[in-house]
Amino acid sequence: MKHTYLITGMTCQNCVDKITKALLSVPGITLVEVNLEKETADITMTDHVQTPVMQESLKPLGNYTISMDTGTSMEQVKKKNHLKDLVPLFVIGGVILVFSILMTLFNDQNFGFGMRMFMGAFFVVFGLLKIIKLKDFAIAYKEYDLIAMRSNIYAHLYPFIELGLGILYFTNVMLFITNIITVIVMGIGAVGVYLKLKKKEEIPCACLGTVFKVPMTWVTLVEDLFMALMALITILMSVGYQLVSLEDINTSLNLHLMLHADPDEWVLASHQGHVTLGIFLVLLIIISSFNMEKRWQKIFTRVSSVLVFIGGVMLATAYLAGHNDQLEVIEKLITDPTTQLFQHAFGGVMLMVAGIAAWYSVKRPARSWSRYIQIIVIFLTGILFFFHQQLGDLESVLFSMNYHMGIGAAMIIASVAYTLYLILDENYREFFVTWVFSLGIAALMLGFYREPARAYQHESFNQQELFKEQFNELKDTWKFF
Repeated sequence: MKHTYLITGMTCQNCVDKITKALLSVPGITLVEVNLEKETADITMTDHVQTPVMQESLKPLGNYTISMDTGTSMEQVKKKNHLKDLVPLFVIGGVILVFSILMTLFNDQNFGFGMRMFMGAFFVVFGLLKIIKLKDFAIAYKEYDLIAMRSNIYAHLYPFIELGLGILYFTNVMLFITNIITVIVMGIGAVGVYLKLKKKEEIPCACLGTVFKVPMTWVTLVEDLFMALMALITILMSVGYQLVSLEDINTSLNLHLMLHADPDEWVLASHQGHVTLGIFLVLLIIISSFNMEKRWQKIFTRVSSVLVFIGGVMLATAYLAGHNDQLEVIEKLITDPTTQLFQHAFGGVMLMVAGIAAWYSVKRPARSWSRYIQIIVIFLTGILFFFHQQLGDLESVLFSMNYHMGIGAAMIIASVAYTLYLILDENYREFFVTWVFSLGIAALMLGFYREPARAYQHESFNQQELFKEQFNELKDTWKFF
């Protein structure tokens, strides 16, 4: 097999001779033809040799770099606008998004159905594009995928794995297992892309096969992570629905109403809690943008951290005050992780931890452990929203569950984006923008949330059977297998 590579650092014929000799010493390479003017090398090999292996052979010679040819010289690659190169990816992604939205609207389905249509179309289209030139795809894919680097069979099999996943999403067969596989496969792919971005290597992306010349950028990483996150969110939704028990809802509602008999009191407390949490998220967004070099930034962070901590204490202990005669009821609720009271207390503890971390971020460097603690808090709180117990009749429970799951999804996406921003040495501002946007969406959803009608109220006798029937239908659509 023969491939063309870009080589930088050459200035004379002596460079050409040294590079040719070094590359020929690599096992598997049989012929090397270096072009000084074009800064390229046509390399013939018996078996595919990884670019890092060839780069290692050039290391003793001086400041030479080798990378796969994307069809342009290295200087052109550096000057080109990557966004223009990514037009095919954006167009295909846009078409898939429109398709999934139309399918959802025309079939009168919910958000979960739309996600399934999007993921199915994504994997089918991208898998077929990879199959068109399977051999070339495998060569390009082995440049960065952790498994493909070690297994030629996996590199050739991967497009068919994507195609199979797409079919399973379309047919809604073994959805839970399909999502698990998606998280693993796309997660591993994201790690490989991240390692290449970290090294700032210029290599082509094999996401659209080799039909289109697409460079590897942060968009490639987002693509893999987005699919993994969608699968993770679907898993959390399915688990969240399956854990809900109508009997538990009624039992928990009865216990909660022993603390506040008037449902309107719970509605008011809920509104205050959601708005307060939304404000604290906004404070965390502002704090995360500070470099702590100015005095007012440090003062603002310290004051905000104290407010967040106090808010956490209030949320965690709100139902203890004034209920000394109901300690037995509180004990039952606070020791059961599935109850709303326990989950509110857990959220309060998370806010307290976030407040402490924000306080220490003033003393520590910008990329200190405190920022990662805040990320963990946001991520765990987002997970909590998927399992947050809702109390009331059928309509209120379903509306609240879906709304809270949306908030949880935004918080999970925000935490992943901010993590990438930090570990990539803050070179990709797009991830910080995603953190601000996603967490801002979560804050707005919290601020505008209002408990629906009949929240914290029991079903009427005539609605109980309808409640069970409709809720069981919903759970069947999110069954594990």
